[in-house]
Amino acid sequence: MLDPDFPLDLKTDQEHITGSEAAYTKQAVASAIRAIQEANNALTPVQVAMGHAVRDDLAFNRRGVMRGGNICMPWPFTSDAKPLGPTDIIYMEGPADPQVGVWCAQSAAGDPVAMLLHFTCHPVNVFAREKNTVCADWPGTWSAKVKDLYSLTCPPLIINGCCGNVNPWPAFTPNFTPDHVRMGNELAGTTQAVIKSLSFADVDSIDWRFEKVPLAYRDIPNDRQDQVNRILAEHPTLKLQDNGEVDPTWFHAASTKSIELCRNREPQFMYEIQVFRIGDMAIISLPGEPFVEGQLEIKTRSPAKLTFIAHMSTQYVGYLPTSGACARPGHETNANCTYWAKFAPDSLERIVEATLAILTELFEND
Repeated sequence: MLDPDFPLDLKTDQEHITGSEAAYTKQAVASAIRAIQEANNALTPVQVAMGHAVRDDLAFNRRGVMRGGNICMPWPFTSDAKPLGPTDIIYMEGPADPQVGVWCAQSAAGDPVAMLLHFTCHPVNVFAREKNTVCADWPGTWSAKVKDLYSLTCPPLIINGCCGNVNPWPAFTPNFTPDHVRMGNELAGTTQAVIKSLSFADVDSIDWRFEKVPLAYRDIPNDRQDQVNRILAEHPTLKLQDNGEVDPTWFHAASTKSIELCRNREPQFMYEIQVFRIGDMAIISLPGEPFVEGQLEIKTRSPAKLTFIAHMSTQYVGYLPTSGACARPGHETNANCTYWAKFAPDSLERIVEATLAILTELFEND
């Protein structure tokens, strides 16, 4: 949440404030290299198939528009607490993506050996109840269930779509309990139904493209810049509250300053898009948390028969709202101009058009 160039004088037990920890990074890198080696050693001929279903009851847009145009993030509520529902919300700003995409590879013997699920939703069921708990949430439940159902030795993987504005609970349903086990099992059941409909065949083409798209940063209003300068002049490095937690006012100021540091290092942010073709399917990797509207636009216009988009790829760059959403406040478009809300309003649209151009190139001979 802070730029790497922001000066922090941290103690050993405060490393997490940077957004990373060396011990975890060392373990993650070593594990990734080992996974690549093991995959390379286990290569085997397969046939593949893909299909999809729809579920509109598992993921929901999370930006509620209120009177005056302000934005709230709806939270689960009880009928006792709100007998008339969340009447402060006029409507939900945008859609969700109901597609449940499944890709499967099977051996010469006809046994499934690898599987991908594409679904689009923040994995925050547990977070809604226990904010300080680390959990694999619905992706973990789905993966464990499907691995058991099909006796897979290779863990089935999730490609979580552009869910920057999508949560696993509805805004207007009272007494709804976020439940990662229920959600994962529901998706596993839908996966089974899709797999029963598949016809497997050889892959006739594999291809890929990478491209970096320059994105502009948002403009920081003068009054906000003056406020940030005053706060950081008084506390140029980490400021803690009496309870030992990071002071939120200082943190937001440091986060705004981080946009300036990022711009100084890189006048335009070079955003990397990766597109992979496997037969008639495309897998797209996009850094950060794009809003689902961008994903739906890509899917609608994609020349691929099935398009899976993975958000949070390559690096964390923050949210990528629609230009319309940027005109409203809210966590994802933070009015304080934070590091996780640092791009100019047209950025998502630029990413969508660049992605579609790459897809056109990859599928131009079909």
